[in-house]
This record gives sequence, structure tokens and C-alpha cells, in this order.
Amino acid sequence: MRKQTCVAPACLILLLTSVVRADFPDRPAAQALNGNIQFFDVSLQGDGAGQTMKLWLYLPAGTHAAKSLPCVFVAPAGSILITGMTLGDGDRAEHLPYVLAGFAVVAYELDGAMVGRTNGAVWAAVPKFMAAHGGIDNEHTAVDYVLARVPEVDPRRLYAAGHSSAATVALDVTAADPRIKACCAYAPVPNLRNRLKPTTITVLDRKVPGFDSFIDAISPVQQIEQLKTKPVMLFTADDDANVPTQSVKDFAEALQQAGAKKVKLVTVPTGGHHDSMITDGIPAGISFLLGVDSKIRK
Repeated sequence: MRKQTCVAPACLILLLTSVVRADFPDRPAAQALNGNIQFFDVSLQGDGAGQTMKLWLYLPAGTHAAKSLPCVFVAPAGSILITGMTLGDGDRAEHLPYVLAGFAVVAYELDGAMVGRTNGAVWAAVPKFMAAHGGIDNEHTAVDYVLARVPEVDPRRLYAAGHSSAATVALDVTAADPRIKACCAYAPVPNLRNRLKPTTITVLDRKVPGFDSFIDAISPVQQIEQLKTKPVMLFTADDDANVPTQSVKDFAEALQQAGAKKVKLVTVPTGGHHDSMITDGIPAGISFLLGVDSKIRK
């Protein structure tokens, strides 16, 4: 179904065939969310990395013609960057604004979610996240599902978005998947090697062979050649105490110097790591994606 090839040590490029999985379950019955949003809780089962997970599909209110909706793909935030994450009710605040703006939304889980906060939990989770290419396999399955079971979505108008650790995933999947046409990354970590302690890298590389090269492979700074061909919006707050705002600004400059097709840096003075994303980042991202989307539809 899908041919996977890493074409260089510090990249994650997955070459896709035109064939998607044929064994996806039928779309479940819609639930009404917030009065009129259509919500579908989808459980996928399959063999191999990135095949078994939960998807949350949202469609705007009303009936939609085939290939009439753009779609945003969002992974859950809150991981330690080197493990996966499950979906939780708290994630909805990042999903619903896009739906209210007229987008379909697919939230997808990431292989390798931690069970507990011990060292052993990390060592158990990291290999699963690595096997799924840092969540790229999960995203590919989510897109495959939409192409197979959500005819309302226009396959030309697929976008990635995410916050913090999920922003790093959003950049990686945008670089790796040619079906993703643009990206909004709120407070991403561009370089995992700068984020992790050297001792952490050394210990994990002993426990999980290949970890040292893996963190470069999922660092967006290594994906600039792929990212520069697509519209990318980066967001940061000057008072973000989690992800240094300068690292996001430096990444934006690196994209621009590489000749990025369209990179937009949005900064705000306050709001911290999370609240700024909700109050300022996502509204700016929606505006950015609507601009991209209008050009694709022409």
C-alpha cells in the first residue's frame, strides 16, 4: 500500500503510491457537538506502525458536496517530543476554531504514548514513536482514511497544524507528505538536539539504537529544503517560557534564507506558551490557511 524510504540520514521522506488502505471501517454515525458541528469518533486497527489509533473527525454544520471542504490535520500536543500522544477532551479547543471557520478537521493520535512518567515508560514509548517515523506514519494513515471515507474533503486542500510538540510534528509531516499543502506551527521546537540534554541523548541511544540520528531526522531544521516549497506560518509569544521565541524566529529566518515559497512569522508580546496559541495563534493560522486555500481553489 505504501512504500517508505528514508532518502538521507537526517530526513523523513515517505514516498507514497496512489493506493490507500482498502480496509478502513465505515464512517460511524455523526454526533452533534456544540449544537451543530458533526463529530465522528473513529477507531482504526491495523498491522504496523501508525495503523492503530483513534481519529476525531469534525465537519462543519450542514450538508457538503463532494470535494467541497478543506481539511486540517492536527496531532495532540503535550508530549516530550520523542514519544507519542493520545487524544483527550482538552484538545478540542485546538480543533473547533477551524471547524467554525469552515474546515473539516482530523485529529489523530501518535504511536508511542507514554504510560506513566518513569524512565522505563520513556524507554518503552520511544521505539514505538521511532517506528512510526515520529508520527509521520500516523498522519499518513489519517490522510489515507480521509481520502477513503470522507468524500466531502477536497484532496487538493489538505493542511497541517499543531502546537508545541505537535507543531514539530506538523512541520515534519508537511515536509514528508506531498499531499499536505501548507502548515501552521504554533511554538514548534525546530531543533531537538538543542532541546534535549546531551546525557539524555547518550542514555537513550544506548537503550534505543538509532535514537541519536532519529532526533535529527525529526528536527524541522533538517527539513528546510522540503518545507521551503510550501506556505508555512510560524507563531511564537515573546514571553513563552517553554519554547524560546528566538528559536522560532531563527527558524523562520533560515526558511527565508533558503528561499521559502511563503513563510509568515507571527509574534505576540504576551500570552505565554499555551494561551497565546488559543487567543492569537489559531486565529492568525485560520486567516493564513484561508488565504492559501483561496488560491488553491482558483
